[in-house]
Amino acid sequence: MAQPIQVTYNLLANTTTSILNAAASGTAVFTGLLATSVIGPNQQRLLLTVTGNESSNTFTFKGTNQAGFAISETVAGPNNSTTATVLDYVTLTAVTSKSATAGTTSIGLWSTGSTPWYYMNQNAAPVNIEASGVVTSSSTTVTWGVQYTYDDPNGFPLAFNQANATTPQPSPFNHPTLNAVAGTTSLDGPINDPVMAVRGIITNGTGTVKFTFIEAGAASP
Repeated sequence: MAQPIQVTYNLLANTTTSILNAAASGTAVFTGLLATSVIGPNQQRLLLTVTGNESSNTFTFKGTNQAGFAISETVAGPNNSTTATVLDYVTLTAVTSKSATAGTTSIGLWSTGSTPWYYMNQNAAPVNIEASGVVTSSSTTVTWGVQYTYDDPNGFPLAFNQANATTPQPSPFNHPTLNAVAGTTSLDGPINDPVMAVRGIITNGTGTVKFTFIEAGAASP
């Protein structure tokens, strides 16, 4: 039986301008305008807000994740709207756009974030993984879930291009019962099929969740 994996995770409040506040139109390099490089104690997804039509533009984010690895992604620009990153950042070191912007550009925190991926043992037999989320902040609500993937998270480049759907990334699947668990509810559930890795996800709220993953079973030959 493997040692339990436990991680306590929470997000900072959703914002639109806490990292970059309405950089002027005509800008293409935002690195020197960022208010801070440190997102928070936990990795979290970022929110891009533009007031111009950036549908033919792209924005490249560079930083690190909670494991300390350098990550980057290219985000397709919206039209006078908002869009979020796919990757979760604990630091943001650079943001650039392919073309000078048509309107102002802001960067803040999105209300969604995921823990790092945690590997399971695909050779364990029988497969017996138990996952749980315990809300430890009784006065602050949170919406949380558990995801798993059949892909090797380290088998993909730590870069993502939203404008190119063929760029490979681990495909997450929501746990059938540990999905969109809301309020202050704590819950557990099994995973009885072999998976490559698991993670916790928060999709709303600033409450704190303690995720636990325990895998039983003897290793196969």
